[in-house]
Amino acid sequence: MNKMLFVPLPACFLLLQSAPPVTAQPDCEPMEVPEQCQPVDQISINTNTHKISPRNICADPGGEIRVSVVPEGSVRIQGKSGWPTGEGESFTITAPDAGDYDYNVYFEDGMCIDPRITVR
Repeated sequence: MNKMLFVPLPACFLLLQSAPPVTAQPDCEPMEVPEQCQPVDQISINTNTHKISPRNICADPGGEIRVSVVPEGSVRIQGKSGWPTGEGESFTITAPDAGDYDYNVYFEDGMCIDPRITVR
């Protein structure tokens, strides 16, 4: 048997083996966000229905916003454009400077939604 086959043969197997597929996070489902924000200091996120209430809150710069997750489970808030991040069953985030902020809420089952917070 030719010893020269021992080098190219394993190299062929490596070339034939495909790389694992790369999957990207799909775009989050955009929410219908009312123009008028509600002056509250708490967001409630329902893990069963994938709903957030209210969908547009008003906050003061530097104000704390409590995030309550019901009935059970945890979520992750991923900020966009300077919005803070947070995760867990319940947690607090601090509002940045004045402006309109979109953010994504990711659920344990992979679903995500895209609500808004207005900082006055």
